[in-house]
Amino acid sequence: RKEVIARIRKKTDKNAAKLWEKSIQDAAAGYCIGPFFDEDTVSEAVGSKDWIPTERLGVVQKGKVREVDSATINFVNTSTVITERLGLGSTDANVALIRILRRRLRNKGQAGRQILGWVLDETKAYRQIPVRPEHRRFSVVALKEPGSGRIGFFVMIGHSFGLTAAVYNYNRRSRLIDEILVNLLEVLSSFFYDDKFGFEQMETALSSIACAISFHHI
Repeated sequence: RKEVIARIRKKTDKNAAKLWEKSIQDAAAGYCIGPFFDEDTVSEAVGSKDWIPTERLGVVQKGKVREVDSATINFVNTSTVITERLGLGSTDANVALIRILRRRLRNKGQAGRQILGWVLDETKAYRQIPVRPEHRRFSVVALKEPGSGRIGFFVMIGHSFGLTAAVYNYNRRSRLIDEILVNLLEVLSSFFYDDKFGFEQMETALSSIACAISFHHI
């Protein structure tokens, strides 16, 4: 813990103000609690004196600052045991599906009908998957408060972007949603992490994306 805090104190992040603002917004949305400026207060919040902070970094992507929690130097990612393989959509499967749709339309004498693609990008996807309360001591993030230079701690309620566990825990839900959409609601959908997408003939594509949106809200 001392090593991580010392590392954060030494560094200067040009995106510090935006990073702090986004962390406060996460707290307001219920994705985390904080900020705390005292280690004993963090211990009370996580229910243990044995907790370790994760350095929060500001990474610029497409002109926006994204909060990435670097769980490598504190060994949280290293200590994560992976017991399953990720099942994700692939380009080959997409091409195969489009070919099948075209062939079926052609066999029906409807070769001129259009096939449309749709895509959904889930907002704050990993944040929506909760951390088990007894595991929150491994999900404390730390960063500098702009101006004062104090180290602020946020206890994550939802998963952090940057943790190995977040990828696998989120994808279980994403895969479950896809199974329900395909097998129960008969939507030709697939997914790649937090991107949900599908291909259908034009007449049903709009109802499919409406169904997928509604089901995500549910």
